[in-house]
Amino acid sequence: MNFKKIILKDYIKIIISFIILGYIVISLYYGPIVSEKPLGLDSIGHLSRVKYVQTYPFSQWKTMWYGGMPLLESYSPLFFYLLSMFSNIFLWNNILLFGSLFLTSFGIFLLVFYKTKKLFASLISGISYLTVLAISYFYIATGNIPFAFSLFTIPFSLYFFEKTLKNKKNYFIFILFLLLSILLHILTGYIVIFLILIRIILLSIFNKYSFGKFFKLFVIFILPGILLSCFWLIPFLMKSSDYISGGGGYSPTMNDIFGNTDFLIWGVSPGQIGIIMYIFIILLLLIYFYYKNKYMRYILFSSVVFLLLTMGILGSHYPVGVSPVRFILPFSILLSIFIGVSLGSIKLNKYIKIIFIGVIFILILNGLYANYDVIQTNFNEYNYTGKHSRFNFMTNLSNNPNVTFNESYDNYRFGTNIFLFSETLNYFYPGQSQTKGYNSQGALNPLILNLMERKIWESDDLNSTLFFLDYFGIKYFELDSRIDLKVINKFSYNPEIFEKIFEISDPYSFKMYMYRNNSPIISVIKTNVKTVSDYDLNYLANNNINFKKILYLVDSKKGVDEIDISNEYEMIEFEWIRNNPDKIEVSFNSDSDSVVLFKEFHHASWRAREFPSKKNLKIYKTVTEHMVVLPSEESNRVVFYQSKTIADYIGIVLTFFGIFLLIYGYRNFRTR
Repeated sequence: MNFKKIILKDYIKIIISFIILGYIVISLYYGPIVSEKPLGLDSIGHLSRVKYVQTYPFSQWKTMWYGGMPLLESYSPLFFYLLSMFSNIFLWNNILLFGSLFLTSFGIFLLVFYKTKKLFASLISGISYLTVLAISYFYIATGNIPFAFSLFTIPFSLYFFEKTLKNKKNYFIFILFLLLSILLHILTGYIVIFLILIRIILLSIFNKYSFGKFFKLFVIFILPGILLSCFWLIPFLMKSSDYISGGGGYSPTMNDIFGNTDFLIWGVSPGQIGIIMYIFIILLLLIYFYYKNKYMRYILFSSVVFLLLTMGILGSHYPVGVSPVRFILPFSILLSIFIGVSLGSIKLNKYIKIIFIGVIFILILNGLYANYDVIQTNFNEYNYTGKHSRFNFMTNLSNNPNVTFNESYDNYRFGTNIFLFSETLNYFYPGQSQTKGYNSQGALNPLILNLMERKIWESDDLNSTLFFLDYFGIKYFELDSRIDLKVINKFSYNPEIFEKIFEISDPYSFKMYMYRNNSPIISVIKTNVKTVSDYDLNYLANNNINFKKILYLVDSKKGVDEIDISNEYEMIEFEWIRNNPDKIEVSFNSDSDSVVLFKEFHHASWRAREFPSKKNLKIYKTVTEHMVVLPSEESNRVVFYQSKTIADYIGIVLTFFGIFLLIYGYRNFRTR
């Protein structure tokens, strides 16, 4: 009976703490939560993916950015699918985002309460995280939405790992949170895996486990979550060389972390933690006598590791798109846990304890007050939804009668090299293909994309400009006012080739042009066709040797499949249907030597079939890595369609293996 009373009291404490933490989060962030605005510089770029998923919910291929790319290979997908379930994207994005912030705080509380059974220490740890000054920088100023949303999986993974050590009924929930961490944001997944691995290593050291037992713990606790995610993770890792290093950026100093500087980059307090760093130092001095607490040592060691990561210890070897400051929130989570575990372990006499609790309480209140000021500053001054924001610009532009964008796929690509369009355009026009996107990581053939951008927007050479306009199927393009005058003259001095559609000077200055001799993304043509094994793309571009003169097909083994067709260039009349990015039907009148040119980047997931014979066609690559098929003389229709790749099948098999390993882990784990 007493045991039941204890459990009931614990539940009451948890419910009360749940309400208190929820109230604090709402009080601090009420304005951002109900704003119905895409808060943050990068938010529209992320939400463009959500709009694309809403428009094409089951597609594998993404037409909107660069030259086409797999939808799921470049970013953890779960957040985009979750948010796509709601019609009011802005409102629910903010609700989910700040709901996740609450869950992160509550997860910290649950973990500390489980380890200490001390309500005050646990509640202080949960509130401590809400004092972190850098939170609003990521949630409001920069809009790192999927990463910020995923952070709740860190404390919950740690919490259910500890519970599983005592009761294996929690094992499936732990694996679920590990899986969620990977599918919500790959960096968070790596962080959770790393923290659990450190915990297993230290457990093995403290308890003098054999290597065999350590390896068994690794197999039981880490491998199943990784394997279950392999249906997505394996295709992602196939391109992981694009992400391994080359990152970097802002590394907070110790002064920044303590909150003693006024550094500003897209928002205030990017690398600041604030008051809990001072509490951390105080507790470090006090816990010397309680250092035998093994969990405290684990959290302290992990905190030091993440402090070093936050301060840039990896130099230029951070993953692409990840700056050292990104680790400040995971570090803050560990700090908050450490504060709670330390407070729950320290034993003081009655009067000193009252004074100590009072000091900690006052410091936390001061931290909340300071953070409220930072939140309001970022929300009012750095939310990037104001009059001169990209979002407001595109909202107004979408009402311009001269605008040429299309909500659905229109067989032409819009040419741009600036983030003004690439990060906002596809939220308003999800089906509009364009030459840029949100961050280049994951883009196929980045060297070709970079060369294309340089030739069109940085060079005064007309030949190479026409070469890439044709090969990328660009019909309309923009010229930013910052572009060199020589480049602008290349277009303005050739009105027979380029027509200026309109010009805007406020709040951004740019001109919109149409390429009069445009060639669509999907087309059926007759031309000279020849296979080559060696070529100089720069030379071909500079001399405008494009498919209208000769269509070069890349053959790495010259002579194996050599093609040599001679024809005058001619556009064959055709019809096309593309209701879904994953399937394109091209119909035309049968004619010998016709080729179907598909100006999206070649990828192993594409297949082609001709009709009425239903024969599979080989997909060739052009010198710009686009796709070509050579239908037979009897053919009157060609269908391009997406299929599973070897990486996809390997991932699916490993996911099924993960299910078996999950069952094995549950049956074979013995609690301590």
